Amino acid sequence: MVDPRPDEGALADGMAGHGVHVTWVDSTLDALVEFGRTDPHAVLVAPEAPGIPVEEFVGVIRRLGSPYVIAGTEDVTEHGVGSLMLAGASAVVLRPYAPQHLWDLISHGPRSVSDHARVEVGPIESRRQCVHRAGGRPADRGPAAQGVRVCCGP
Repeated sequence: MVDPRPDEGALADGMAGHGVHVTWVDSTLDALVEFGRTDPHAVLVAPEAPGIPVEEFVGVIRRLGSPYVIAGTEDVTEHGVGSLMLAGASAVVLRPYAPQHLWDLISHGPRSVSDHARVEVGPIESRRQCVHRAGGRPADRGPAAQGVRVCCGP
């Protein structure tokens, strides 16, 4: 997310429910650093983000990878949205950003996150056999040092 307006964590919390981590920066320069560090599946950028011009930013990240670029705005007729679309943005989303709407966009985009981000609720099951010491406590040495997986269950 490249937007100079603060979100107060609302979008990050909402997207976490879909298993998606949101990194929020307020300038295109910071976004380039994060882009190189995280290799995101999607980038949402506001036309008024400071730093390098947003059209150049979109062009650079499109050349460096294949993220799904989304323009974030309050009004689709806002100056700069069309330029972002011409630079390579594929969609527009309106502020305030709605987690479900953003999820719908990125889960159906060309580099979909739906196969990578999912939340499953239920017991954790392991198909590996656990090695225990006498008394039912997990082994603390020996098997683990020899490459045998040790579990911590009873």
